[in-house]
Amino acid sequence: MRPQIVFIGTSASTPTHVRLSPAILVCSIRTCILLDAGEGAQINLGKIGLDLLKINIIAITHMHGDHYYGLMPIIDTITMKLTTQNTQRPHIIKLVGPRELCSLYLKQLLTSDSKIGDGYPYIYDINTIKLECIDAGILSNAKNYLWTENNDVALS
Repeated sequence: MRPQIVFIGTSASTPTHVRLSPAILVCSIRTCILLDAGEGAQINLGKIGLDLLKINIIAITHMHGDHYYGLMPIIDTITMKLTTQNTQRPHIIKLVGPRELCSLYLKQLLTSDSKIGDGYPYIYDINTIKLECIDAGILSNAKNYLWTENNDVALS
């Protein structure tokens, strides 16, 4: 099966009742990559019946609110879902984006009484989930890209 692309949100900075802010989902058999997480992305992900635990990479293209305001609710829902399950190992999500994204979400997690990881690269590290933040500038300079292998999507 080739990766499938699903447009989750296609509006601009102001979501409407029928078009939410930008979000694109790229899924293979086992995993998904979420490209941008605009406001309301979680609503449409629920409407298509996606198991959020399939998301293992979230890539934010740039630091306009309409591209990342929906990120924290998605991470919170994944964390709550994992907390209710008996997981043997943590679910790792690679958060890829501009350098400012990592510091923004570290501040968000600090102010929400969340347990913060012991250090780089995990900015959020509890028994059920690890959130790894990757600076997209470093990633592109190293010529690492998203790719497919064995019907799966990955980050090299």
